[in-house]
Amino acid sequence: MKKLFDYISLFSALALLVICVHANASIPYKIKGEVISELPEVSEQDETEAETDGDESNVVEEESETSTETPAVEPVNLSDAVLTISHEVTNDEGEVETTILLEEHFNGDFDYEGVIDEPTEVKITLKVSEDLEPMEIDTVIGTGRVIHFALLDNPGPGDGFSLLGTSSTVLNQKNKFTITGDLSFLGVDLDRTMIMFTWDKMGADGESRRHTSELLTHNNSFVIEGDTSIPQVADLYVIGSEVPGFFLIFDVVLEPLGEYTVSQLGDLSEEISVSSESGYHALLIDSWQQQEDYLALKEEMAKQNEWLQELIDSGAEDTDDADDKAEVVAVSTTPAPAEGCEDTVAKAEEEDVSQSKDVVKHKTLRSKIAAMKQDLDNRRAQAIKEVAKNHKDPMARYLAVRLNPWGRLEYSPRISILRELETVMEADFVSVHITPLIERMERSALKANNDTNLVVGQRVPEFSLANYDGEDVALFDLLGQRDLVLIDFWASWCGPCIADFPELKKLYSAYEDEGFEIVGVSIDDNMEDWKEGVDEHELPWVNLGELKDWGGPVAVSYGVSAIPKGYLVDSQGCIYEKNIRPAALKEFLVDRYGMDESLEEPEVETDDAPEVSS
Repeated sequence: MKKLFDYISLFSALALLVICVHANASIPYKIKGEVISELPEVSEQDETEAETDGDESNVVEEESETSTETPAVEPVNLSDAVLTISHEVTNDEGEVETTILLEEHFNGDFDYEGVIDEPTEVKITLKVSEDLEPMEIDTVIGTGRVIHFALLDNPGPGDGFSLLGTSSTVLNQKNKFTITGDLSFLGVDLDRTMIMFTWDKMGADGESRRHTSELLTHNNSFVIEGDTSIPQVADLYVIGSEVPGFFLIFDVVLEPLGEYTVSQLGDLSEEISVSSESGYHALLIDSWQQQEDYLALKEEMAKQNEWLQELIDSGAEDTDDADDKAEVVAVSTTPAPAEGCEDTVAKAEEEDVSQSKDVVKHKTLRSKIAAMKQDLDNRRAQAIKEVAKNHKDPMARYLAVRLNPWGRLEYSPRISILRELETVMEADFVSVHITPLIERMERSALKANNDTNLVVGQRVPEFSLANYDGEDVALFDLLGQRDLVLIDFWASWCGPCIADFPELKKLYSAYEDEGFEIVGVSIDDNMEDWKEGVDEHELPWVNLGELKDWGGPVAVSYGVSAIPKGYLVDSQGCIYEKNIRPAALKEFLVDRYGMDESLEEPEVETDDAPEVSS
């Protein structure tokens, strides 16, 4: 019996030792780095003087022509480049400190191996020189993946710094997902295409935040690994820098342990899809996207697009082949000739008919393509709506709502379904994900309704907000003192808003004495950013801050879902113009007050910058 107890004690000790060793096991990791030159290649002819036939006049002419060429761009200078790998730790006092894992000179070729106790979020920082801002990459080491980064030596201003081929940010293996992509089937060079993937990621502090992984494809392929504690809808962006206009967005229905493939859609040689063999993605995306009739319609639409492009490339020439490919009815808009004058217009009529046939061909093909696109969209919408309304799994219904198969401004059906889900899903999930979503949708619906109702001839809502000095300003008190007021919603981070400021300043200076005023209403989410924006751009007009982002009551009452958003109103608050930008505002003010001398200087015509939406 004593021996039995001895064996049990020995076994327990060994088991405890194994557990302790496993708990303290170190995880190896590897980080590689390189420089990829994007500079144009210099040929031998560029490096030597062109041969001449001995004619001095020709030599002078060639020297004169080549002297205006842009000089060759020098490769990036790495003599002072410093690479740092660091991570944050929380000390016993709860303070966050930065720990340096490695700091050394970067010469363009980096290869490092180390060990870590557990998967760890790190920041890779490269400072090329003292006069340049450092470039940073956030990633995770200890996931089993090699971290491979590249400094892109660009010919233009600013070099790039990005992960190459793989992004792995897995902190919890139980919640890991994997997205594998191969774009080589497209038959074009998409190497170093930008891939962006955005989803809600749980941080080490237990808080969920929107996270974006960025990387460049390597050999036309990529891998993205991350973790998610719950099923969710994420966004995948494919942006081809070498192919103009190559910008694609895909829905990905993530879930723990999900595996996804980015590859060819069916037999379509130029169509990309994201697919999964199981799970919510298969239910909500693959169920309709991989159907034979859907793929057949996609293929037919691709053919129609090819024919349209052929017609465009041919210079709209009238061919029998084009007639076969699209049913066309020639339409002449020429009035019927007077009796007895038919012969005089016969030739012109033939030319008009030929031109009309080309126009109709274009319109017919475009109409066919548009109808097919609408059919495809309807198939998607119907399939996802069916899940949202009737599926037995509440999570599937929630995800279907997040995919939004309804119109952008159709909030009622979504809110109705979410109200049902509030009563059947777990309380914690409802409080974090469903109730806040309902509140946002209801606010957006109210905002859309307000925007619809605030039209020319209506009166804007009253409000009071604090100005730059902290004093409350009532809008209608100010309106009563001025002839015209532009109420301009903006934010310090809004590029198009800032682009409007120089012209607005000119108009304000020119017509302030005529009774024209501007009231800038900031929707920044903090006072510091707002005041810094006012100071930086030296805004001379009345500046008010709501400082509640898109959800502030004033922004909602004015239907602000995109900025800049401007209302031009009179002293009674009556709307004269809505969504007015500087070019139209100038025209209105000149018409009302006359041309001011300060505005008569020559100006370069520019288009208004596109607005930023919520």
